[in-house]
Amino acid sequence: MILSGDVHAACFAELYADQFDPHSKHVAYEVMATSLTSGGDRADSMARMASAGEALSEGLHYVDAVKRGFTVCDYTRDSCEVTFFAVTTVLAPQAELYTAARFTITADTLDFELVERGS
Repeated sequence: MILSGDVHAACFAELYADQFDPHSKHVAYEVMATSLTSGGDRADSMARMASAGEALSEGLHYVDAVKRGFTVCDYTRDSCEVTFFAVTTVLAPQAELYTAARFTITADTLDFELVERGS
């Protein structure tokens, strides 16, 4: 698993041996964590490009360039659960926290499942 960030967007993607061939060998997952407050309650230009990628890439399963929050990866012997949390706004201290998306990667097969996708 590759953990990354710093483009003001959250994403979950499958990485392949040949990035231009989604039928090539799956080699890893990428989890990109968004910023908690950068960019405020809107997408910046870099994040907008990341969102466009979800429609263009078979390996990109979740992208959100507007919501701000954080990501938690919970590892057990059997799986890894990746939860993308978001806040309703960064402009008010009383913002609500919610689950934007949750994925589970199974350790023995390395398959993933989208468990939850918020609005």
